[in-house]
Amino acid sequence: MSNNKPLVAIIILNYNQSILVDKLVNNLNDQTYRNYIIFIVDNSENQKEIYNLNQIRKNSKNKIEIIINQRNVGYSKGNNIGIKSSEKFNPKYILILNPDVYIEDKNFIKTLVDFAEKNTHFEFIGPKVFDKNGNLLRIYFKDENSLFNILTGNFFELLSFKLKKTKLKKKSKGYSFVYRIYGCCMFVKMETIRKIDYFDENVFLYEEESILSEKLKRINQKPIYLFDTYIYHIHPTEKHILKKLKKINVAMKSKIYLLKEYKKYPKIIAIILGNIWRFYRYIFAIMKL
Repeated sequence: MSNNKPLVAIIILNYNQSILVDKLVNNLNDQTYRNYIIFIVDNSENQKEIYNLNQIRKNSKNKIEIIINQRNVGYSKGNNIGIKSSEKFNPKYILILNPDVYIEDKNFIKTLVDFAEKNTHFEFIGPKVFDKNGNLLRIYFKDENSLFNILTGNFFELLSFKLKKTKLKKKSKGYSFVYRIYGCCMFVKMETIRKIDYFDENVFLYEEESILSEKLKRINQKPIYLFDTYIYHIHPTEKHILKKLKKINVAMKSKIYLLKEYKKYPKIIAIILGNIWRFYRYIFAIMKL
């Protein structure tokens, strides 16, 4: 590892996706920026997965640390474990990647590091995110959890993005302040993640990005959406309606927690708004069938 470039700790949280982890680790081999260490945190509770991860480490050119959890501790705690495990190496930056991410840009990490080094006042950065078909995923310019946006199902924000989508897809330089970035790929200063006291482990899954954004507000920071680089989030589409609805129910619990603890709504109002949010998500899920 080079000592004259900032060290990046890459955190990959695995839950029964070792095949995708293997592809991502191989994908990272193509990066021009080489001063990084990969930390794979396993939530699988599966001996075959553990074996597969050890084989990935054995066969990889990259420096890889594997942390095995005894149970599935969720997204927030799992990433915290990876981040805290990396601290002994004193990385300057943390790059959180989901296993189902594909990085086409060979200068992806270099672009993020160069931008962060030149713009030291920006501490939380996300790239452009496309789906597997090359569609630009929604950019969260405004607070999706505002009272107006929840009551209207974010309709006007979705419409605004749709009208700008073609132009935004072509944009390949510059940045925008946004409400939140995508949890599948987040680049953050280690100093900042400590300052905001890491991920909130009261949330098992969903709403982590919004909670991080609310924590950033407390230190007068906002996430940055960087147009200079991009990733693909090869997220599988859930086709079974009952499974979709079950995921929405889990997400609603996290939404209510966010509204109560971070947006400071009274508990009953948070529950009502959470159920309104769920209603719209049900509608959208059924419309996509």
